[in-house]
Amino acid sequence: MDVHDGSEYVFTMSQNMQSWDTWFNNQIKQHPEIIAAREKMNSAFSMAEGKSNPLYNQELETEFEQEGDEGNYRVGMSQTIDWWDKRDTRKQQASFNRFAARKTYELTLQRKIVELLQTLIEWQAANKQSALALQQEVQMEILIALITKRQNAGDLAQLDAELAFLSFSQKLNTTAQTQVRLRQIEARLRELLPGWAQKN
Repeated sequence: MDVHDGSEYVFTMSQNMQSWDTWFNNQIKQHPEIIAAREKMNSAFSMAEGKSNPLYNQELETEFEQEGDEGNYRVGMSQTIDWWDKRDTRKQQASFNRFAARKTYELTLQRKIVELLQTLIEWQAANKQSALALQQEVQMEILIALITKRQNAGDLAQLDAELAFLSFSQKLNTTAQTQVRLRQIEARLRELLPGWAQKN
């Protein structure tokens, strides 16, 4: 008798969750809004790097002059001294700018993740609602066929049959609305997650 403790199932689920997580993160990073936010952060990093560089660089001066057969060389170096420690202030500003740029990017990323997850939850709910509406529509079609038979046999009054037909038409309208909502959410998902249709 084989005994399974379920660890293989848990391991498989864990692998599936990791692959979905990797896919989801890759999709988010490909979203135009996130790409733009990342480029903006990189631009801010480059500007911060410029602020971190020395404020006054040393300058090398050379001069050559010839008088007759003799050549005179002069080499000099000049350095401006940062008496007010502007470089340290600029380095601190650069550090703050990098921090702010990173946090702005992370905030944009988190907002996009929330938006995507909410849309996925809406899709799942709409998908289930659509499937239920279609099942109910099939059951109503069976019921309408039975009502039509009973009406033809004279077992059912005209008013009762008309009420059943009215109920069926309302059900068809509800099913159509759930299908429209599902398609709208799917279109939104394809916009937010370009690879969603293949993964779905």
